[in-house]
Amino acid sequence: MSNIEKQQTTPKKQHIVVVKVISAMTLFLLGLPFLMFLATSYYTTKGLAMDVYLMGQEYTNKVDQFYKENNACPANQDIISVITELDITEKINFLADAKGNTCYIALSLKSLNGTFTNKVMVLGKTFNTQLTTNTAWNCYSNIHSIYLPKNCSTDMPKNTQINK
Repeated sequence: MSNIEKQQTTPKKQHIVVVKVISAMTLFLLGLPFLMFLATSYYTTKGLAMDVYLMGQEYTNKVDQFYKENNACPANQDIISVITELDITEKINFLADAKGNTCYIALSLKSLNGTFTNKVMVLGKTFNTQLTTNTAWNCYSNIHSIYLPKNCSTDMPKNTQINK
């Protein structure tokens, strides 16, 4: 290859490299805000789900106390509920299963950015008067599992009617 041919191909190669670098930088700069949006949306939704869980936890001691005194699960009128997370929680229901020894705290969520549409978080506990130790409160929800606290399950209880 002569010197003239080498000189002609070098600017073409440099031009191709410059175009590739500019393309990569453009894609990076356009993609960065989108990635930031996804990350922000994920952590915001996960935080909101945790807020709902913690609000439900506020009522576990009241339900425990009610069951201890009455040997029955409370109904909505038995426990005064105050929705502290008004921006995400629509309603709190106190429910029981058919046997009456499993109590549920169901928190209906507001439609928030499409993520929580028709979603509910449920805390449930089975009381056994024969046992001296109490069982723990379980968490269930139909929210996508990536947003739930670690101790929540997407397997909703089937033995009770938990609707909005």
